[in-house]
Amino acid sequence: MISFLWQLPQNILAIFIQLISFDKEYKVSMEGVVYNILHKSILPRYTAISLGNYILARDDMDISVRLHEKGHQIQSLYLGPLYLIVIGIPSILRMLIKIIFHKDNAWYYSGYPENWADNLGNRWYKNAKRRFH
Repeated sequence: MISFLWQLPQNILAIFIQLISFDKEYKVSMEGVVYNILHKSILPRYTAISLGNYILARDDMDISVRLHEKGHQIQSLYLGPLYLIVIGIPSILRMLIKIIFHKDNAWYYSGYPENWADNLGNRWYKNAKRRFH
């Protein structure tokens, strides 16, 4: 409950996105993390969004995207109400630059805040593997 309130702006935005997606929602778990999967959602292919307690993604998301979004979820726990300003806006701007200027994925993931999310997600996964295996 405390983490939900700490991340309230992100949680409200995630619930709103789910409501406007008009898509059947179901949940998939990976190493103890629940993802809200939007089958054919408003999200572009291979895209996911981490907002508070929610990771919104299409059903074609692979493990690297899952771990990356878990990293963003950890960032949200660290930053609480500042997450959208410190992480969300820079991440969206990087994605827009990537699309407009035809940058590759290596460029996108090499800069802040994406490289931090990758590091956090990969570190979490290594620790989760130890706990669950």
